[in-house]
Amino acid sequence: MKKALTCCALALALTSLSSMAKQDKMAVIDHQIASWVAQHNYSGAAIIIVKDDKPIFEKYYGGYTSQTEVHIASAGKWLAAATIASLVDDGVLSWDDPVRKWLPAFTDSKGDATLRQLFSHTSGYPDYQPANKPEDHYQTLTESVAHILPLPSMNPPGTTFNYGGLAMQVAGRMAEVASGKSWESLFQERIAQPLGMTHTGFTPVSEEQGFSPMLAGGQEQRLQTIDAFSRWLPIMGNLKAGEF
Repeated sequence: MKKALTCCALALALTSLSSMAKQDKMAVIDHQIASWVAQHNYSGAAIIIVKDDKPIFEKYYGGYTSQTEVHIASAGKWLAAATIASLVDDGVLSWDDPVRKWLPAFTDSKGDATLRQLFSHTSGYPDYQPANKPEDHYQTLTESVAHILPLPSMNPPGTTFNYGGLAMQVAGRMAEVASGKSWESLFQERIAQPLGMTHTGFTPVSEEQGFSPMLAGGQEQRLQTIDAFSRWLPIMGNLKAGEF
């Protein structure tokens, strides 16, 4: 009996120590972020920790709230990938589709790159447009692809990892051609609206129909609320090995 009580006491002590350790780690993180905001490194910040699809820790800094709209920059790549993945699930596209299947003007090695390679940064495409070329977010996807078309490949498809955004512009145009819909329409119908992400989208460069954006994100990525993004992140966290 004495041994049993000792074991129970030890288990409770270890549980308490584990809980204290977690609290100490959060205290360090909390202090660091609060310091950054106080020093005006950031206008504000938010921490949301989600477990089993439920927030277990939530704190805001510098006047931020759950409804504060923020630029998500390259986190837009996740939303773009999910939009493409939904088209693959529905059989509209395949991860193994070569670029030239939907964009036959790509007759060089860039046309051999697959949709999978475009989104895994292994397509061999240049990372960004040269300095003397128009920036992606001032063009439709059709115009963006026209500027990408004559650029030389950096490497054969599937041989080298090279982080960048041009390949995703091409993937977005493939999605438009295959579906017959604009990129923004695809994203809104398949991702934003089902998740209630009413302030989220890909920056239009004009209010006119047909203008589209940077799939890879960037400073011009359209705003979205912190609360909306917290509903999206668990989807990323629940992906299993082999899922995209």
